[in-house]
Amino acid sequence: LLVSQLLYQWGEEGFLAHVDRVIDFYRKQRDALLAAADKWLSGLAEWQVPTAGMFLWVKIKGLHDVRKLIEEKAFKKEVKQEEKLHFFFKVIS
Repeated sequence: LLVSQLLYQWGEEGFLAHVDRVIDFYRKQRDALLAAADKWLSGLAEWQVPTAGMFLWVKIKGLHDVRKLIEEKAFKKEVKQEEKLHFFFKVIS
């Protein structure tokens, strides 16, 4: 019901303007993430620039299983992961 009311108030032009703002917001988030990855992970990891969204899949060079690194190092530094967001770890043999 709320979405229906918003769309009624916005109209097509308002909705499209909202979509443009959302795209701009996520592009800025992605660019900030890429800048941080370039600064802190260059030479240590590989990634590709996402064409949509703001999430970055990172492959740590030389590590076959990053689960231990995340559990022992990242969580102690208060690096958080999104609640209910599942990450899949691929162990390379």
